[in-house]
Amino acid sequence: YTKLATDHRNAANYIDGKEYSLLFPMSLFDLCQGNEKRIYQYYFKGEITLQRSWIIKFKNEFSIIEHSERGRDDSIKFEYDIDYFNGLKMSLFALCPIGECKWSYRLFEAVMCGCIPVIEEQDLFHNVFFHYHVGEKMEYSEKRAKENLKILKSRFTIN
Repeated sequence: YTKLATDHRNAANYIDGKEYSLLFPMSLFDLCQGNEKRIYQYYFKGEITLQRSWIIKFKNEFSIIEHSERGRDDSIKFEYDIDYFNGLKMSLFALCPIGECKWSYRLFEAVMCGCIPVIEEQDLFHNVFFHYHVGEKMEYSEKRAKENLKILKSRFTIN
């Protein structure tokens, strides 16, 4: 490919001028794979704003809920956060709020790491994957997590 571009607001990629849906590199899938034991119930690492205050309800002794502004630091924003991905790989459910856009990378990262996404608001991509809404009774299913990953690999990568 000679020219790659991403339109984050509209969840699109452009390769040599041709528009594609959002695409993810296989290197990120590789980072998210592992045999970690899922020891946390819920996971969130990111900015907890007033709009995202619902996240606090999930804080308990079996969950990791951590405020972080790492994603706002332009000097490291686009580097993989190994601790973040390790936390996801050890969790059953990932809290996936939307931010400035009507979709979130977090939903895709959760699926890549084998978590079931938990959303409050509808995300542009929420109907693509099995997920729970805040307030629903949640039960982890490895089968559903694997189905989500299969969908993600087939629809959001390019060879």
